[in-house]
Amino acid sequence: MAATKAKSAKTFPKSAPAGKSAATITHERIEHDIAEFEKSGGKIEKLGNTPVFKKIR
Repeated sequence: MAATKAKSAKTFPKSAPAGKSAATITHERIEHDIAEFEKSGGKIEKLGNTPVFKKIR
């Protein structure tokens, strides 16, 4: 018996059809996807600089 994945209100369809190369993603498509995400109530957390990464390098 296969487990089914429950649909979430925060799940969005993939932008490109299956089998398409990732190289076809453009900044316009990303901009559109982000706008749709925010329009549906999604929030993007914008992070600042992290000093930890400066110490690793």
